[in-house]
Amino acid sequence: MQLTDLDLWFTLDGPVYIAGPMGGIPKSNFPTFDLAAQSLRAQGYEVITPSELDDPAHRAFVLDDSTGSIPPGTTWGTLLGRDVRIVADQCKGIALLPGWERSRGAKLEAMTGLLCGHQFALFDPETYDCTPVSVFYVAEKMYANL
Repeated sequence: MQLTDLDLWFTLDGPVYIAGPMGGIPKSNFPTFDLAAQSLRAQGYEVITPSELDDPAHRAFVLDDSTGSIPPGTTWGTLLGRDVRIVADQCKGIALLPGWERSRGAKLEAMTGLLCGHQFALFDPETYDCTPVSVFYVAEKMYANL
């Protein structure tokens, strides 16, 4: 598990947030979020991932769900509000999972990262590589998929 171009990204004094699609994906894409978190931690990064932020009952519901739906008793806005605050207040970089640009939540997290001056990289779950990308790349992909 190697990260590429480490000198170009995440030379940070804070955590890396993992952003990607969840809704409509079996198990809300938690396995991919978990893989990215494991890979980044193995490289020495402090990681915050939405797949680890909820209580065990929420996680169990998600991992048993083939539709990617939100567990009863919570809302998309509640979950995303929490995550946007974390991106704004705690993180210094964002690792983007495949399909992030088609996710309303990941785009909002990326926009927050842009406004906060964060660094970005694309995580490839097949190779475990993170490829640094510019803020211009992130903005272009985000707006092309509105």
